[in-house]
Parts: sequence; structure tokens; C-alpha cells
Amino acid sequence: MKKIFTFCCIALLSGCAALNYQVSLGSTEEDFKRGTLNEALYELTPERTIYSVDIGNGTKRLVYFEKGKLTRVETIERTPDLYIKHEKSLTGEASKEPESKH
Repeated sequence: MKKIFTFCCIALLSGCAALNYQVSLGSTEEDFKRGTLNEALYELTPERTIYSVDIGNGTKRLVYFEKGKLTRVETIERTPDLYIKHEKSLTGEASKEPESKH
């Protein structure tokens, strides 16, 4: 029973450590890929490589590499492209009119 408990604790701690994996400036792309499970190639040019990592709630992290080394990390939040304006008319009925964000 003690062996099973110990194994479960180690597995739990290892899983938590994998979720909080962080890289620092100057890290290699290989180190980044090894520790990140949901990276997606965002841009690939001869000068740089950018990966997108979804961190939840419409928020993404862009990770920039130049010559194979981490140079910048940027967090971006998704905002809606369309807003719906609710107004009440004189008759008491609610109207829905899409409005462009622009």
C-alpha cells in the first residue's frame, strides 16, 4: 500500500511540474518544445520562428526564436470581432443589431 501511495505522489508531482514548465530568454527551441505540449507553429521565416501557445480563456502566448534561441515572449488576448447592441424600442421589444468593431 505504501508503494502505491508513493507512486501516486510522484506521478502527481511530475504532472504538476510539467504544467508549470517555463523557459527563459536564450533557451533553445528544442528545450521549449520538450516542455510544451500545445505549441503551434505561428510563423516561420529565415530570420525567426514564432510559436503560439494557447493558455486558456482566449489568451495566447507568442514565443519568438531567432537563430534557435528564445528572444521574446508576448501575451495576446482575443477580443470579440462583433458586438451586439441591445436597445428597447418604444413598444417595449428588444432589438438586436450587430455592430462592427471598426
